[in-house]
Amino acid sequence: MDVIETERLLVRKWDIETDLDDALAFYGDEQTMEFIPGGVKDRDKTKASLGRMIERDKEDGFGIWPVAHKADRRVIGACGVFYIPEHGSDVEIAWIFNKAYHGRGYCTEAARAVMQFAFDVLRLPVFYALIHQDNAASIRVAERLQMGYSRLIHAYGRELRCYERQAPNVGAPPLAFG
Repeated sequence: MDVIETERLLVRKWDIETDLDDALAFYGDEQTMEFIPGGVKDRDKTKASLGRMIERDKEDGFGIWPVAHKADRRVIGACGVFYIPEHGSDVEIAWIFNKAYHGRGYCTEAARAVMQFAFDVLRLPVFYALIHQDNAASIRVAERLQMGYSRLIHAYGRELRCYERQAPNVGAPPLAFG
């Protein structure tokens, strides 16, 4: 993946040097990180996380990527797909956005483009969104992506709502969560 382009956004590869400050604006924000495992990150932890995302992308061929606003090229969030830790080949779609950009449809726009990429290019038959039950905004995004709620599961050390979306005309393999 070089760039996924939408009407207003660019989903691209990370560049730690140029993206760190923008990423810190959301990874370092208490309100934005309220439902994210691991919580708020300082500058060093954000830089380390970006490094891990870059490595995961190199190893797996996909990962969590920065989402830049076309108008000013600033990174306003992150979105992508990745293997769910300790759950084999199950893949999660995830998103996080700077709170200054909430409520404008950017998250849904980016996630829809990443979802299409996951189906068309990566050929994923199904993926999941694991969402804290109190995270109403992310639940709405999953619903806009036509992801169906399946059940509560235990992942990342907590109970999470599991939403899933199958590729068109593909039967989903059984969910590996026990």
